Amino acid sequence: MSIIYTPLGWLLEFSYRLVNNYGLALIIFTVIVKAALVPLSVKQQKGMASQARLQPRIQALKKKYEKDRQKFTEEQQKLYSEEKINPMSGCLPMLIQMPILFGLFHVIYRPLTYIIGVNKDVIDAAIKFAEAAKENGVEAFANLARGREELFMLGNMDAFPENIFSADITKEVSGLDFNFLGLNLLETPNFKELNWLWVIPLLSGGSALVSSLITMRINKQGGNPQAAAGGPNMNGMLFMMPVMSLFFTFSFPAGIGFYWTCSNLLAIVQQVLIQKFYSPALIIARQERDNIKKIREREEKIKNLIS
Repeated sequence: MSIIYTPLGWLLEFSYRLVNNYGLALIIFTVIVKAALVPLSVKQQKGMASQARLQPRIQALKKKYEKDRQKFTEEQQKLYSEEKINPMSGCLPMLIQMPILFGLFHVIYRPLTYIIGVNKDVIDAAIKFAEAAKENGVEAFANLARGREELFMLGNMDAFPENIFSADITKEVSGLDFNFLGLNLLETPNFKELNWLWVIPLLSGGSALVSSLITMRINKQGGNPQAAAGGPNMNGMLFMMPVMSLFFTFSFPAGIGFYWTCSNLLAIVQQVLIQKFYSPALIIARQERDNIKKIREREEKIKNLIS
C-alpha cells in the first residue's frame, strides 16, 4: 500500500508546509485530489449520457427478448461494444476515491512520519518503549492504542526518554498546529461526550446527504431508468453514504471527518458545474451531431468513389 501512502503523505506534508495549519492543509489537499479526479468525473458524466441515449434501443431489445434473458444480455453487450460504451465506467471515480480515503486514514494516524518525516527506526523504537511501559503499568502510557501510537506521541512527548526523540524533533512537534477554528483535528468525536467536535461528523453527514440528493437529481435528468423509478433500493443507496459518513467520522480523528466534509462540499460544486457544462442533453446533442457528421462524411466518400 506504500504506492498510495507515500504520495498522499508527500501531498499532505507539502500542503502543511505551505500554510503551517493542519485544517488549511487538509483543504488544500482535498482541492488538489478533487482537481486530479475532474477528468474522470467528466468521463463518468459522458458515459451516463451515452447510456441514456441508448435507453430507447435497450428497452426495445428488452421487449424483443422478454422471454430470453441470456439473449437480451448478449444483444445489450453487443450494443455497448458497437457504441464503445463501458457500462461500468461510472464506478471508476468511486473506486479511485476509496483507496485515497483509506490512504488518508493511514497518513492522518501517522503525522510524525508523514508531516515531520521522523525516521522509521525512531518511530519503531518509540512504539516499542511505549508498549513496554504500558504493559508495566506506567500510568502515562495507559491511553496508548494500537494503530494510534503516533497520535499518542504528539501529546506525550515528555513521557519519552531523550535518547528516543531528539531535541530537534521535540521542538518541531511543539510547533505543529493541528487546530482549526478552535477544534483539534487529531481528537476523535465521542458519542458519550457532547462537545464542539460533533460539528464535524454532522457537517460530514449533512454534506454527504446533499451530495447524494444532487447526484440522484442529475441521474434522473440524465435518463437513468433506475434513478427515475426510485423505490426502496434507490432510497437505501441515497442514505447509505451519509449514514456511513456520520458513523465513521464519530470513530476516527476529526481530521478524517474534516477531509470528508471538504470533499463532499467540493463534490457538490463539481456536480453543479459539470451538470451545467456537460449535461446529458448537451452531450447527447453533441454525439448526435458527431454521428450525423460521420454519416455525411461516409456518404461523401462513397459519392467520390462512384464518380
